[in-house]
Parts: sequence; C-alpha cells; structure tokens
Amino acid sequence: MRNGDDHMNAETHQRGVILIASAAATISLLPIMFREASSLELGIGAQLAARLLVGTAALLLWNRSFQSPSNDAFHLDPARRGLAAASGLVLFLAFTTYTASINLGTPPVKAILIIYTSPIITAILARLVLHERLTRRKILAVLGAVAGVLISVGFWNISELYIFQPGDLFALANALATATIPILGRRSAALHQRFPLVGLEQALLSAALWGVLCGVLAWLAFPGDAQLWKVSWTTQSLLLLLSLGLVGTATPYILLYNGLKHLEASVASIILLLEPICVVLLQLLLLGEAVQWHQILGGAVLLACGYFVQAGAKPH
Repeated sequence: MRNGDDHMNAETHQRGVILIASAAATISLLPIMFREASSLELGIGAQLAARLLVGTAALLLWNRSFQSPSNDAFHLDPARRGLAAASGLVLFLAFTTYTASINLGTPPVKAILIIYTSPIITAILARLVLHERLTRRKILAVLGAVAGVLISVGFWNISELYIFQPGDLFALANALATATIPILGRRSAALHQRFPLVGLEQALLSAALWGVLCGVLAWLAFPGDAQLWKVSWTTQSLLLLLSLGLVGTATPYILLYNGLKHLEASVASIILLLEPICVVLLQLLLLGEAVQWHQILGGAVLLACGYFVQAGAKPH
C-alpha cells in the first residue's frame, strides 16, 4: 500500500512539473505577440483589455464546461474574497508594470533581469506564508537559476545596469507580482480543492475590475491619448487580440494553477524560468533570429537548475 501511495505521489509530482513547464513554454509566446502588436500599432490599453476580457471569458467558458457548477465561482466567504482581491491586484500588476518600466526609461534587457530575480522573492515568501521548507537544494537552485538568467541576458553588455531609472521601480514591482503569483496559486489550490480553477476565475474577474478602474482613471487623466486604446479593425489585429487573451493569458494560467496543486510554489517559480529558454527557441524558429553563445550557456544552467530542484522536491 505504501509503495502504491509513493507511486501515485511521484506521478502527481511529475504531472505538476509538466504543467508548470508547459505554462512557461506557453507564456513565452507573449514577447512575440507584443512585437507583432507593436508592428500593427495596437495600443497598450487595447492589448491589456484583450488579455483581461478575452482571458476571463475563456476561463469562464472552460470552467462552466469542464470544472465547476456556476454557483461555486461566486461563493465568496471572507477568506476567498480576500484571496480574490489580492490575486486580482497581483495579476493586474504583473500584466502592466513591465510595459510601464520600459516606457519610463528602463532598457528591456535590464527590466527582464530585474523581473527574473523573482524566484528569490518566491522562496522567501513561500517560507513565511506557506511554511515551505527552505532546503539547501532550493537555495542552490535559486541562486543557480538567477546566475543562468544573468548569463542568458548577457548582463555585461547592459551599459545602464548600475544607473537608476524610474522604470526600475516598476520592474521591481513586476518581480514582486511575478513572485507572489505562485504563492497565491498554492493558497487558492488549498481553498478550492474540488475546483482549483475557480480561484483563478475569481482572480481574473478581480483583475478585470482593477483594469476597468484604472482604464477609467487613464481616460480621465489622458482624454486625448488615442494611441493608448488604438485598434485597427483588421482580421490580423483581431486574431492577435484574441490570441493575447486565449494563448497569452488563459492557457498558461490554467496550466500554472493546475500545476500548483502538485508542486511547491518555490519549486514552481524556478521551473517557470524555462520561459526565457523558450523565448530564444521561438525567436530562432519563428523569426530566424540568431542564438548567442551566452544564451545557450545560460539556458543550460537554467535547465540544470530546474531539473536539480524538482528532482529533490518532495512529492505532494
């Protein structure tokens, strides 16, 4: 009986690793989508609205079809209400602060470098909030993964690395938000054991409300800024906006929240660093961009750290 339980735990652990890695691979499509959106001159506000509204609608449809009865999603006791509000705010910040950091002068590579320090924050928060063990293996994996990111982005080529820009604060806010998402996802998995994606649904609904509020404030503050909400009503633009919601938002977060049922948040945050590896591969395959030696070396370090930490994680 004990061997059967261990085998089942190992299977669920492996399923969690696959789901988290798949989430990282799916979300790596976002940089290519953003580049295409820029070439089509789609406004940042329009892109954010597509992610929140289309992503939330897709998840509502998914949950009604496969996951939960309709009344479960809107049954909010105080614990679930607080979790939904916090998760929504964190998701909204994760969606918006990277773009804000770039617009305020932070070089994109520097912003990415700041954001990918998030596993350090996740490990600390997981210890404080979820009482996860901070083992030597996890510490080594986190430090190794951050080193892999440093190598991958070629930090020695960032001329303004040590020069402060206002956008750096938004990049740090994005790192905090990115680090907090696995924490809240694990807490959601504990609260919504029967229907884990109900917690994600509530989080996206909350994020959409935050988006509406900030959208109204932005419209009042910048009434003449048509570029913010610019949309070209072509088939290509509409398909891209749908993809931002379906592929760039709903799909990776469905995979992530399902994976967090089986993996600790601190372990998941390191596996999510497979994203930059997938970005490089997609840019090579889809855009024909050359791969630099430091990207290969950094990617190898990230893969090694991901394997190292998941191999030593205790199955749940």
